[in-house]
Amino acid sequence: MKFRFAEFVLLLMLMSLFSTEAFSQVRKKTQVRKTKGANIEKTSERKTDSKSRYGKLPTVILINNEGLKETIKPKGKPLLINFWATWCDVCREEFPDLVKIHKDYGTEIDVAVISLDYPVEINRDVPRFLAKVNAQMPAYLLKSEDETAAANLVSEKWQGGLPFTILFDSDGKEIYSYQGRFNTAVLRKKIEELISLKSQQPVKSQ
Repeated sequence: MKFRFAEFVLLLMLMSLFSTEAFSQVRKKTQVRKTKGANIEKTSERKTDSKSRYGKLPTVILINNEGLKETIKPKGKPLLINFWATWCDVCREEFPDLVKIHKDYGTEIDVAVISLDYPVEINRDVPRFLAKVNAQMPAYLLKSEDETAAANLVSEKWQGGLPFTILFDSDGKEIYSYQGRFNTAVLRKKIEELISLKSQQPVKSQ
């Protein structure tokens, strides 16, 4: 009788052990499912936040060296161009000054920005950053077959570093250029001098 009772107790212990282990496995699976679900929800939230944060992203035009030639030609006005990239810290830091310059002088001069990011970023990081800083000027992304040739097209002074800012007069003559973070006061003075000079020129007869 004692032997049978011991067997019964052992059987109960085994049943309890298997039951606990089974419950533990079910709980782990449930937790994994919950975690996966939470991750999916968070990803969905990030996508929604991104859309609501940036709204309609600005258009960025892909150009090669030939397109660059046309882009840097003034079209009746002084032209300010900034070469930049989203991975360039200094570029991002000075960009709000470019946005302000475009806002203040956009009716008197043309302003354009040319990104040197990888082409894959033309619909991702580049327009997102432009939207974030509320940049309204024409934006391009340069995919160059020859970076040295591209730099030479722009200016003999440009060594390829970023950021690079260059100001042309309405005839395409280089008035100001700087590799690195530009001095806002100096650049604004150059722009105002060009605008003042242009206003003093006699109107050409048709």
